[in-house]
Amino acid sequence: MSNHREINYSSSSTEHDDSILNRGEEKVKDNNEENEDGEQESSVQNKVESSVQNDPEARVQNDPEARVQNDPEARVQNDPEARVQNEPKEGTGIPRYTDLSKQLEPDSSRSPSGRHNGYSFFSREYQSQRRDMLKKFLFINIALCLFILCAFSVYWGSFYLRNRKFDHLKMLVVIEDDQVIEGIEPVFGNTLKSILQSEVGKKHGQWHIYNTTEFQKRADKQNNSIDKEIIRVINRQEYWLSLHVRANASYNYHNALSQGDTSYNITANTVVCDYETGRDFLNMGSYIVPQVQAIEKIWFQYQPIMTSALSQNIEINSSLQIQVLSSPLQFLMIDRVPWTDTVLVAPCQVGFIYMIIITFFGFSFFSEVHQKVAKSGLNKFQFLIWRYFSSIVTYIIISLFFGLVTLAFQVDFTVNYGKPGFLVYWSIAFLTMCAVGLANEIVAMLIISVRPPLLGFWMLSWVVLNISPTFGPMALMNRFYRYGYGMPIYNSFQAAKTVFFDVYKGDLGRNFGILVAWWALLTAVFPVVVVYFGKTMAKKAQAAAKAQAEMFAEKQKEEGTIQGR
Repeated sequence: MSNHREINYSSSSTEHDDSILNRGEEKVKDNNEENEDGEQESSVQNKVESSVQNDPEARVQNDPEARVQNDPEARVQNDPEARVQNEPKEGTGIPRYTDLSKQLEPDSSRSPSGRHNGYSFFSREYQSQRRDMLKKFLFINIALCLFILCAFSVYWGSFYLRNRKFDHLKMLVVIEDDQVIEGIEPVFGNTLKSILQSEVGKKHGQWHIYNTTEFQKRADKQNNSIDKEIIRVINRQEYWLSLHVRANASYNYHNALSQGDTSYNITANTVVCDYETGRDFLNMGSYIVPQVQAIEKIWFQYQPIMTSALSQNIEINSSLQIQVLSSPLQFLMIDRVPWTDTVLVAPCQVGFIYMIIITFFGFSFFSEVHQKVAKSGLNKFQFLIWRYFSSIVTYIIISLFFGLVTLAFQVDFTVNYGKPGFLVYWSIAFLTMCAVGLANEIVAMLIISVRPPLLGFWMLSWVVLNISPTFGPMALMNRFYRYGYGMPIYNSFQAAKTVFFDVYKGDLGRNFGILVAWWALLTAVFPVVVVYFGKTMAKKAQAAAKAQAEMFAEKQKEEGTIQGR
């Protein structure tokens, strides 16, 4: 006690009473200390209870029953039925308890907060899932490899052994230097003929050789001269090019040499080569012209022999004669339809690939719109009309902009058709998009109904099948690629060349006819596929909704069972 009272008693009884009083005060002090300790414990207990009520985790830790209800492990350990429900389903290896993050795991798999940290990829518990993942991984890679072998082989194959098939290229040879005049042999004509008929010459082309009489008959049928007839057949693409040995070329060279006539144009009056790059501007310089250049090199090797034969009876005394004698006997190369605008590579090559791709994108972009229209209550017939004409109108618009982009880069559309040339190109682009675009939509709907990931396979396959026979000389490809004559892009490419080059238009009707045939055929198939697609997707949606409802009901049942316990 902090305060002390001093009491003096004179008698012994008083001292006894004082002793009793002191003991009473000590007892009171002890009772007060016990009361203070009790109040502190009561305060702590009240705080704990308040904390438990406000903190679910604290309540779970302090209440065993709550811990059982909130902890799947504790529930499984204390409830045999819950332990049975958590056992793996037959043949799956996956526990019935759907939340993988709360499946039974050793304590080491949990963080201090009690949350599941996930499985190790190589753990025993993850074996079933790992096996399933590896199987799918291998299957997808095998499918991709097979697709590469099949699809890419088609494109790679279009280039295979092209350099061994030059003898399939039809070349025209007209030799008018085929007569002996005043004892001068037709040396030039005979030499070129022997070169082309040799084994080396045959490797560079399929040479169709005519003498003056033979080709004159052919020209007479068209009321043409030999020169005009050569130009006509080259323009009609009957031959890739022509070699024309001018009339009396050997005799005229002999006279120029004997007179020292340096004004005589040896190149223009000996061998002339006519061709049209516009016929196939992508390949003419790579495959066709080099064959003539190879023949010209062989021809140069014979020049000393030819000039010696033609100068036997001539005395070479002047420098003018030496100048004529030393002039090279070059071929005169005449490109009747040259390629002068490099921008044409875009609309006439890569542009066709973009046509296929952009129509496929259009299908993807409009899918949500079509779904809304289908769910809007529109009747089936009106929906089919909407579905078809929405695509056709889209093709009209984007084909117009294809032409406008080309026009913006100052490409000349008036070469062959005049001012209507742009409209011709627009119609070609539109028909092409109708053919490749409707095919994209039809196949896409079928694939989505079965297996959507295959869409990419179709897209690339459709591109490969169209471009493989298109951008190369058909004569240099395997016969397999003759299927290209009926493909949309091949015919579109052939038709588009008539817009940008002054080339033969005789096949334009066939090109348009094939494109229209594709459009008509796909138009007939389109509504059937749309109806099938709608029914199939509706069934899938119903099945998915049913499965989701069953899953929700099962989950509700499980939660009710747990709460009941």
